[in-house]
Amino acid sequence: MPVLHVENVPAEVLRRIEDLARADRIPVSDAAVRLLEQALDRQRPSRANVLQVLESIRRDPIQPSPDTPDSVQLLREDRAR
Repeated sequence: MPVLHVENVPAEVLRRIEDLARADRIPVSDAAVRLLEQALDRQRPSRANVLQVLESIRRDPIQPSPDTPDSVQLLREDRAR
């Protein structure tokens, strides 16, 4: 299995990882890998999740309320200033 060495880890970050590892009763390295996986999963949504969001938007499009001003009119007023 590949090895990752991380240098210059702030003491507070290491302490928090150690606390998580202790709470879950796992080695610090396993806790760090778990945190990395969770961070990567949040950073890159799966294609299925993106498709679900897009389908939700298509199914329930956002409709402005009746009292919402017309954007074209707002632009014209702003340019006239």
